[in-house]
Amino acid sequence: MDNQYYNQNYQPTPTPPPPPPPPQKQSNGAATASLICGIICYFCCNPFYLLSLTAIVLGIIGMSGDKPNKGMAVAGMILGVVSIAVCVIVDICLLPITFGLSFLI
Repeated sequence: MDNQYYNQNYQPTPTPPPPPPPPQKQSNGAATASLICGIICYFCCNPFYLLSLTAIVLGIIGMSGDKPNKGMAVAGMILGVVSIAVCVIVDICLLPITFGLSFLI
């Protein structure tokens, strides 16, 4: 009898709740796009500096607010600025070769 009474009052311990899901990684699309544009325009001289300007603008957008991966945005901006500087220097050096010295007169 005692064994039957013991089994009736026994309640299993409740199982603990499952752990919360891990937080999702936030991404910063503007910073990623800025870095990609900066890398492309650094290695390829782009016409009218459009890709360099795009890298700079996207870098500014990627740095604004409380967004992750601001380092990628800064790197894209730096590559865009360096690319513009290199392209301007190359353009200045190539003008006399392309058009001769007649454009200076």
